[in-house]
Amino acid sequence: MKTEQQIWHALSPQEAMNALTSDPSGLAADEAARRLLELGANELTRKGGDGLWQMLWRQLNNPIGWLLIVAGFVSLSLSKIPDAIVVFGAVVINAIIGFIQEYRAGKAIDELADQTRALFNHKDVEVEVYPKRIAFNVLPHIDVFMENGYTKEEMKMVWETRKIMEDDSIQVNPTAVRVPVFYGHSEAVHIETRSKITADEARALLEKAPGVVVVDRREPGGYPTPIEAAGNDATYVGRIREDISHPLGLNLWVVSDNVRKGAALNSVQIAEILIAKYLS
Repeated sequence: MKTEQQIWHALSPQEAMNALTSDPSGLAADEAARRLLELGANELTRKGGDGLWQMLWRQLNNPIGWLLIVAGFVSLSLSKIPDAIVVFGAVVINAIIGFIQEYRAGKAIDELADQTRALFNHKDVEVEVYPKRIAFNVLPHIDVFMENGYTKEEMKMVWETRKIMEDDSIQVNPTAVRVPVFYGHSEAVHIETRSKITADEARALLEKAPGVVVVDRREPGGYPTPIEAAGNDATYVGRIREDISHPLGLNLWVVSDNVRKGAALNSVQIAEILIAKYLS
């Protein structure tokens, strides 16, 4: 089966093999050598990243950024110079921090792509961004190590949970691990409640929560993964079950697109709240 343009993901395995003039047993050694000489090694291709100025502009060109810029000019028009300086300073600092974070993330994504390409072509892998190879590997290490043995990323989960919930008594015990995916955060969450909450009750509560999509079927594939979350605003929850090791425990599996939820989408939602409460 050969056409001028194949839609590869729509082909069955047999059709794909036919289109590639291959078969389950693979190519004969002489044919493989001929194709390697004629076509070269297999290469994964990827789109080039944005330039530095585009990345910096993206940090400014967001709802929160524009809202602060407008607030700064309003302060200037009211002759509140110190307030305007603070606001414009916040815009610049936020843009610089966002630029640095995006630049580092871009380098990390490039390293994952480069290492994957190298391994597919039986080449040596270069390790620069991460302390160990990230392609086809997992690294239980995000950010610097603290004196207590946890990493800073893990402690941020402790600090931010307590801050958001306004409760310093909440105990959080995280382990942050880098996995070889280009986008998406995943969490295996184990919760201990004051009173018993069944899995059915938790599922019903989550189904009503804004911004949450429950994917919780007890069958193969009946759970969310980063692939489904990529490019979407929702936070996906699955594997909802009662903890067999604790009478007041619940287990959840949570995934989201961290570029949207936790970054871009949060900025939009914060701007909407500010506009609704203070500018309307």
